[in-house]
Amino acid sequence: MREALARDIGAVLARRRLGGLDDAPAGFPAADALNLAVTIGARTGTDLRVDDLARAGSVAGLIDFALRVAAAPDEHGRGPGAATPLSHTQARFLLSEQFTPGLDDNNVVLAFLLTGPLDTAALRRALDDVVARHAVLRSTFTWDDELGPVQRPVAWPGLEVVEPTEGGPAEVAVAACVDWWDSPVDLETAPPLAARLVPMTAATHLLCVRVHHIAFDGRSESVFVADLGAAYAARVACRAPDWAPTASYRDFVWWERSQGQAWLDRDLPYWRDVLAAAPPPLLPPADLDQAPRRGCERTVPAERVAAFTKAVRGAGAAPLTGLLHGAARALAQEFSTDRIVVGTMSSGRFERVFDRVVGCFVNPLMISMAAPDGDSADWLRVVSRDVTRSLRHARTPFDEVTRLLRPGAPALVQVFVTLQDPPVSDSFGADVRIEAVLVDPPRTAMDLVIEAAPQPDGGWRIDTYGRADGLGDAAMTAITDTVAQSIVDIGG
Repeated sequence: MREALARDIGAVLARRRLGGLDDAPAGFPAADALNLAVTIGARTGTDLRVDDLARAGSVAGLIDFALRVAAAPDEHGRGPGAATPLSHTQARFLLSEQFTPGLDDNNVVLAFLLTGPLDTAALRRALDDVVARHAVLRSTFTWDDELGPVQRPVAWPGLEVVEPTEGGPAEVAVAACVDWWDSPVDLETAPPLAARLVPMTAATHLLCVRVHHIAFDGRSESVFVADLGAAYAARVACRAPDWAPTASYRDFVWWERSQGQAWLDRDLPYWRDVLAAAPPPLLPPADLDQAPRRGCERTVPAERVAAFTKAVRGAGAAPLTGLLHGAARALAQEFSTDRIVVGTMSSGRFERVFDRVVGCFVNPLMISMAAPDGDSADWLRVVSRDVTRSLRHARTPFDEVTRLLRPGAPALVQVFVTLQDPPVSDSFGADVRIEAVLVDPPRTAMDLVIEAAPQPDGGWRIDTYGRADGLGDAAMTAITDTVAQSIVDIGG
């Protein structure tokens, strides 16, 4: 193995002009060091870290170290059950579960309609394959006296098959998942993932999944479904999936720990200026941890979305910026203000090596905007510039930014604006199709969320929701209508 690995890695070094296998790695860019550690670790099945490269003294030394770890992982403290520290985001979720267990917003509940001749045994094995590939889905999260909060892989209980209730897919999905909302995940003793299969007819099944945000984010859904489909097709053909080696969430944890101070040094001056000019909150603080969810929906037809997207891109902006325009317009009207602060989400996957990894990478960030007035194209260009600047400084977790710059201050961001990924709707493999079925949580801790969800036909569903003890129905409806109308107006 060493010869083949050295040959392949040597070719990568030459292509990147990083020198030879025996050269000292002191001058390597951090991202290249990460890619080398992840690639060698994935090829050898070992837990390598960026710091290992510096300690090894050369890439050749890192390859030799990886092979020694592969031969005796426990001797190096890197066996299959070894503890890994938590990422900053994971630590925040673990703390949330300790103080306010069972918040609906901390859990992701997904449902997928599987249509076609489903092989249940193959699906069960495919789920086991995916969980084996992404250890964060089968880990517990506890406190270690030396490392602090850690995650350790444990056995996953597997797929549960349950009896259906009457109704269509949406009603059956809600009924199959209802108890999950009232049963907090005990992260210290149970893995964050649970899965149920509901056989509705011989050719129609619902796959329901609950996973805690400590191990999952929005981008993880597409990775999870793609891996599950590939594994299912392989198991139907009576073989194991032949995935290419990939990074793990554990790699991200060590990467974040090695780079966190450098990110903070770069990000903090930018956010110091932004936060100093932030206007006061729009809403009073809530009394309860969470409340029943109140919402309003509108649909923007596909042709209107296409015209909107063309106009926004013509102004040099992204569709999210156009959605921010509608949100700023609606909030300015509702709260009679000329300065708006909203939050949105950075994917947190700044290195491509983490694109195929399941885990929680997202980082909220704050956008401060003037209320739209006059030419929308000019406004889009200005806000697009500000969004780009914020994204360039979105490495440091935003709660850490506010802790350092605004300790003890009330929440700066009460309104979040998000543009979701397109819903899952595709071939699942072996003549089975998969389609997402929406399952909304019954409660939320969020004051207000303005969300655009692309639909299979190319339209958008504008979903505005928040706590029922916050904005009333009339305000929620007015905001939703203004956002939807703004999308139409920008498209002309």
